[in-house]
Amino acid sequence: MTSYSLRIDRLNRLKQTIRLHEQQVLDALSKDLGKSPEEAYLTEVGYIYNEIDSSIKNLAKWMRPKRVPGSWLIFPSKSAIEFKPKGVVLIIAPWNYPFQLCLAPLVGAIAAGNTCILKPSEEAVETGQVIARMMASCFSEQEIEVVLGGVEATQKLFERKLDHLFFTGSTHVGRLLMIEAAKSLIPVTLELGGKSPCLIYDCSELELAARRIAWGKLLNSGQTCVAPDYVLIQKGQKDAFMNFFKSAVESMYGSEPIQSHDYGSIINDRHYDRLVSLTAGLKTESESFNKASRKIAPILIPLERESQSALMKDEIFGPLLPIIEIDSFEEGLEFIQKRDRPLAAYFFSSSQSLLTSFTQKILAGGICLNDVVVHLTNKNLPFGGIGPSGMGAYHGYFSFETFSHQQAVVTRSFWFENRLRYPPYKGKLSLFKRLLAWFS
Repeated sequence: MTSYSLRIDRLNRLKQTIRLHEQQVLDALSKDLGKSPEEAYLTEVGYIYNEIDSSIKNLAKWMRPKRVPGSWLIFPSKSAIEFKPKGVVLIIAPWNYPFQLCLAPLVGAIAAGNTCILKPSEEAVETGQVIARMMASCFSEQEIEVVLGGVEATQKLFERKLDHLFFTGSTHVGRLLMIEAAKSLIPVTLELGGKSPCLIYDCSELELAARRIAWGKLLNSGQTCVAPDYVLIQKGQKDAFMNFFKSAVESMYGSEPIQSHDYGSIINDRHYDRLVSLTAGLKTESESFNKASRKIAPILIPLERESQSALMKDEIFGPLLPIIEIDSFEEGLEFIQKRDRPLAAYFFSSSQSLLTSFTQKILAGGICLNDVVVHLTNKNLPFGGIGPSGMGAYHGYFSFETFSHQQAVVTRSFWFENRLRYPPYKGKLSLFKRLLAWFS
């Protein structure tokens, strides 16, 4: 059992070492993903500071055993839930937010009293190396160990004793890791992805909606697991939306986004080529692509409802945005419902009844109404997927809960004994029925 004071000490050490290495982290994120220091701090480094501060502030309350009502059937007694560390937690991080999505679950695992093995993404090479140096500077390997490398390094980790697996990444890899974890009955939290839909219907603030969608879609050049993956828009509003979207892009990134200080790059050549291939056959401007910097300008792509385009098969994970016109709100709902449950679902409307209907009829990891992505900023909300978009949740208290074993504890008294529970039972059936009905 890890004490409260040791957990606080570890959280403070983590915060201190991030402070000492902050510039190195920002430089690494620039090299890996072309992130500006401002975006990197806002979406990665600053986010972790807030997660640590929240955990330090609330940890004593979170650790306190939770008293629950007892049962009359075992009167007199006391019942409580105690939160115990699970043990050794393996955290496998992705490349798109390689610092935040590695350290955010780490904060929760530390708060819950666990020791951790961190596996940064091998594709975000610079950030992984900085994380390794940071952890080595302030933690022993018995507290936090960092393992660098690719698939083989990950496979070898499953030869060790693990008590929980936390993975953020693709659905395909998530399935493979879940199979591996099942061999040793390791519990898993999977933060996956999918095609997060964005429906616009009966919206009187179309210009503002377009600006918010452009911001969320182009954050990290579209390499965000909850970025709007495609837009469903009321028939007759597509052209206006596209014009508003383009104006918003120009106001944020200038007339040539790929030259902007604030516009990042695609992680590597493989993903760059994948995104370019998705535009094959489309009319795009030559200045939309820059292989040397691995940058792709925002591209809006109108599609038919029944399109078989590759753009509508897998998560895009880049600055390409398909737009599909729909005839009715119900048609938009049906379009979403026919597909896998997404990690996030977005709806823009000025109709309160339609907003309510959307939340009642759409099941997703999270829903955000009249905005995108921002639901992740509220640490009082759980973040996680459902079905193909993941299982389990974290952020704030929900991280502490995920990495804790909730142990039931019942304490009985010796001063009273109900002898009805002991055999012989013959002749007690009707009494048992009445008692159980009475105390249910």
